[in-house]
Amino acid sequence: MQQLSDLITYLFQNSPFYQNWFKAQNISISDISSIEDLKKLRTVSKQDFAAHNMDFLCCNQNKIADFCTTSGTTGNAVMVPLTENDINRLAENEARTFTLAELNTSDVCMLMLTLDKQFMAGIAYYEGLRKLKIPAVRSGSVSPQTQLKNILQFKPTVLVAVPSFILKVIEESSAQGIEINSLSVKKIICIGEAIRDENLEPNNLAKNILANWNVQLFSTHASSEMQTAFSECTHGKGNHINSNLIIAEILDEKGNEVPNGDIGELTITTFGVEAMPLLRYRTGDIVFAIHETCECGSNEMRISPVLGRKNEMLKYKGTTIFPSSIFNVLQSQNFIKDFLVEAESKEGRTEKLVVNICCTEQTENFKQNLENFFRTALRVTPEIKFCSESELAAMRPAENRKIQRFVTR
Repeated sequence: MQQLSDLITYLFQNSPFYQNWFKAQNISISDISSIEDLKKLRTVSKQDFAAHNMDFLCCNQNKIADFCTTSGTTGNAVMVPLTENDINRLAENEARTFTLAELNTSDVCMLMLTLDKQFMAGIAYYEGLRKLKIPAVRSGSVSPQTQLKNILQFKPTVLVAVPSFILKVIEESSAQGIEINSLSVKKIICIGEAIRDENLEPNNLAKNILANWNVQLFSTHASSEMQTAFSECTHGKGNHINSNLIIAEILDEKGNEVPNGDIGELTITTFGVEAMPLLRYRTGDIVFAIHETCECGSNEMRISPVLGRKNEMLKYKGTTIFPSSIFNVLQSQNFIKDFLVEAESKEGRTEKLVVNICCTEQTENFKQNLENFFRTALRVTPEIKFCSESELAAMRPAENRKIQRFVTR
């Protein structure tokens, strides 16, 4: 496979981290010539990427066009520099996202995400729209009131947004007496949160949106490190992988590929990245692969929604839980406006699990019903606390670009 051979050669020549990594494993360029040969190599962790961040850089600083950042394992931001070629690659990837959702130049796409704060997604989606010559409205990360005002003024047919924030726009529309289905929006490309369950059906978050707004939702999965997004087509049966840009493996704890359909950790190898390419990088995302031909005709591998994150797996009262399972229960409750899950862990065990909720129904009866929902869905019941929106905001880490719904203490 020529792309893989080119990547190996490039890393041998330019990456201080991978030069040491290859040497430690006694690997030469000729040892890796096929995807099967990747199994000869150890994987690289998020901890490696954070601890040796700039050792992954493969070019001189004068080639860098933009600095992006991503959250590190220690809470400190980790740099992901981009060259002009890398920005063009992002544009190619997101153009494919919009093409899979069947957008064209008659659409207007409103980006309800920040284009500042070193956020890669903002650049990626904007450049993807420019590549396809689809008009963009750079609405940014602003209040639901402002988002609704922009929808009314610019009349976008498509939104790119965090799905839980869409619920706030729906709520604001109702408060202003505006019929949500009278708006111009027909499609929403969802980022940052899953909108499907393990059966590829709409989860409770998606159901809440669709119960109020007659739109088509599209799932995506991305990370700054892999500089690639996996996106749904109109059939909604898994996120498509662009094999021209990336290799995806689903691995177990020992680094072995899991059987088809089993869950494992998404591990990626990037093609065409100039500044910080990655080889056998463990993303921490727990998914499963889908190899059957998609209804759209594509034979490329697809991946499921993220079922959980490896570093967020909880062992609570003898039961293994991912925060996403807790979120799904909470998002089934119309009274809950916002929430934050807190876990206190010691020696690999979660000793305290608290669900802080801001809701309109703060009664003992509602609390007991919610406990019963948790007991049925998860077989355990976390501690439930009512709180105000301001109290929730104070619990969340400051200066976070994404809505934080889970924290560990």
